Formats: sequence, structure tokens, C-alpha cells
Amino acid sequence: MALGLLPGLFSFAALRLYDLETVLEDSQEYATVATGCTYGILLLIVLNTLAGDSDLALRWLFTSWVLSVLAVCAGRFAMRRVVRAMRRRGHLMALALVVGADEQGRTIARQLRSEADSGLRVLGFVDDFLPRGTPVQDGLTVLGHPGVLPTLVRDYRLEAVLPDGGTHLLTAVTDNRARHRRHRWDEPVLACAVRLVVTATNGAPCAHVVSLRAWRA
Repeated sequence: MALGLLPGLFSFAALRLYDLETVLEDSQEYATVATGCTYGILLLIVLNTLAGDSDLALRWLFTSWVLSVLAVCAGRFAMRRVVRAMRRRGHLMALALVVGADEQGRTIARQLRSEADSGLRVLGFVDDFLPRGTPVQDGLTVLGHPGVLPTLVRDYRLEAVLPDGGTHLLTAVTDNRARHRRHRWDEPVLACAVRLVVTATNGAPCAHVVSLRAWRA
């Protein structure tokens, strides 16, 4: 039974039916599933013929093909419904920036925000001409110039270096989209130095930090 499933698994992999980008977004997925099941049955026939076993019944092959298509399509249909329901509740979302705050960019942002199950949460715009902070629409603003995005620090943490040589975690930030950040603590921390640890950028191989300052309020 397990060996009989291998041709189908190989054909599905060859057709990228296990690729997450196509599993949830490709409108032709169901047709590709039928194609994958067909290739799996044909590959099974070829393997059995090469092994010297050619007594596969046509009725069994046809029934297996129909049932496999129906089962896989039903499972993926149900999975899509579950994922879309979760997206409407704010889960399984990817963050997105719209390049250009012109009419075309505003239309794209409006369309993405109107589709609750698109899987994208629009953070704002990047524009070559408008200054940072310019309001555009629906509470979205210009977040900066497109050229600074790859080198922008995305994930980082601030650590206080203690007099005994140890460290104390002050804060950890993920998914940063601002070029200037300010952190405030209610209680003072006795430290010899403050260390910034960058763990991820927005695409560049290295990060560029202009300055890091600490002072007593």
C-alpha cells in the first residue's frame, strides 16, 4: 500500500503541490491535483510493468484515480476554508508595504485591505517623493523612502552590560519598521554599557546603525 502511494507523492512534488505559495493561493490547484493523480496512476502502471506485474485491473485503477482526486480536493478545500477563517481573525498574516503612494498604490492598498482573507496586512507606504509620516488613506502613512528598507533593522534586542560582566535584557523588538526608536524604562538599571544586538534586517546582508544613546530621564 505504501509503495503504491509513492508515485502519487512524487508527481505531487514535481507539480509543486506541496509548495505553500500554491497550496493556498493558486486558483488552478484543483486541476493540478487531478493532473498529479493521473501522473501517479500512470507511473504506478509503468513501475508494475517494469517489475513484471501487469495484472492491475482497469476498474481498480479508475476507481483509485477518482477516489484520490476527490479525497485530495476535498481535503485541500477544507484546509483553505480553515485558513481563510483564521485570516479573518488576524492569524496567518504576512506584513506588506505598498511601494508608491500615488493613485495606483492607494488602489492596491484599498484592495488588499478589503479582502479579509488575502493573507496580507498593509502597514503603510514607501514613496520617493513624500516625506515620512505623510498621511495617505485609511490611517496609513508614508513610512519612508524605498531605498532604506533593506538595511533597516527588523529584529533586535537591547542588553545592559552589568558591572559584574553579566548582561540584563532590556527589551527585544521584532518586525520593526521605524528608522528611529526610543525606549523608556520605569526603573533605572545600573550598567557599564548598553549593547545592541541585531538579529535580522529587512533583506540586506548587514545592518547600519547611525547612533545608540542612553541617558537618565
